[in-house]
Amino acid sequence: MSLHDNGAHVWVIDPAKASVVATIVIPGAPEFMVYDEAADRIYLNIKSKDVVAVIDPSTNKVIAQWPTAPATLPHGLAFDAGTHQLFSSGGSGKLVAIDTKTGAVTGSIDIAQKVDQIAFDAAGARLYCAGADKMSVISTAGGKLKTLGDTIPRLPRKTSRSTRLRAWCGRRIPMAGVPMQNLGLRQSRNPRIASA
Repeated sequence: MSLHDNGAHVWVIDPAKASVVATIVIPGAPEFMVYDEAADRIYLNIKSKDVVAVIDPSTNKVIAQWPTAPATLPHGLAFDAGTHQLFSSGGSGKLVAIDTKTGAVTGSIDIAQKVDQIAFDAAGARLYCAGADKMSVISTAGGKLKTLGDTIPRLPRKTSRSTRLRAWCGRRIPMAGVPMQNLGLRQSRNPRIASA
């Protein structure tokens, strides 16, 4: 599947034919999507409507819309298959947990402003939320959202948010494949984050 950042459609692409085989109408401007293999559902942040659209890939239709309030302008999205929780980060500085069985928001917490990307570390039960100037680290242990603190990287200001996220998470999540010390980053003085 592919989408346009400010479009109103998701395109289903057949890689064997290298062609679009279906077009899914969505309720607004999309931002990020994740796939729930067990439920065979695609969850898609709709930043212009403050909802997560639920797509059934067997019918190529939106079958539900779940509000993300108090997280407005939802951008980052991550999924914990083990607890059936979806995490949506709003540009408003809020993160919400949504139960994928009911579509209800089960918790919210303050995070860095203007978070664009988030990553979930299932083994550590942690979310890494990359904002414009810092990254919030959130524990999801026991189904509860708890702030572990913020870290501030030493990367050039013009570095993209996704590159900063990979750099921050490189030690625990093999996204960058480069240890933090090789990236010129300092670790947080907070022992809960430094041990991550």
